[in-house]
Amino acid sequence: MTRSTALTTGRPSSTAITAVLALSGTLVALMQTLVVPLLPDFPGILGVSADDASWLVTAT
Repeated sequence: MTRSTALTTGRPSSTAITAVLALSGTLVALMQTLVVPLLPDFPGILGVSADDASWLVTAT
């Protein structure tokens, strides 16, 4: 499919799809690591044991 055909059919290019998927993967990885520095504080904040608070890393 040529570029002009892709523009007339309204379908996104493969480069745009790849860029969106790469950005989404990076965003998910960053969001998962945001919880790790707060892990020692969660038992006190939530009133649970350290074992229960460690599940927050898995849940995110």
